[in-house]
Amino acid sequence: MYPEYSVGSVHRAKSCPSLYQPGACPQEKGHWDRAIADFDEAIRLKPDFVSTLNNQANTFYVKGQFGRAIADFDEAIRLNPKFAEAYGNRGNVYRKRGIIDQAIRDYDKAIQLNPDNAQVFADRGLAYEKKGKVTQALRDYKRAHALGFRHSLLMKKLRESGEFL
Repeated sequence: MYPEYSVGSVHRAKSCPSLYQPGACPQEKGHWDRAIADFDEAIRLKPDFVSTLNNQANTFYVKGQFGRAIADFDEAIRLNPKFAEAYGNRGNVYRKRGIIDQAIRDYDKAIQLNPDNAQVFADRGLAYEKKGKVTQALRDYKRAHALGFRHSLLMKKLRESGEFL
């Protein structure tokens, strides 16, 4: 499908020039299995590149392979315990699986490491809402909005709560 696109090769297709995010172009185009194959090869060549592990884990998440996603997020966090994005993304997997307390712990850690990530506040708000903790959810939704997050679902929740100005 992408014969000119191969991990470890200096040559890339003009539509996918990244040498540092192998698998990202197939991933962006929805070619999940190709993306995973590229990520696997990139991880084999450079096993400590946490962004690649994170991207592969996100691809597993999209495919519904939650155990594999968590394993890759765990490895990225083991390699770089300050990689906030991996905590937030792993929190999404736990939230999707209904393991809400663990999701909130991961979101808390992601926020501790990067307090300006609006997406993580919105995601933690969803987790709090699932637990029935509406006050905490609204607090996080408002913080996400203040940080520039403008997803239509968030805006609807703020309007319905009367919290949206």
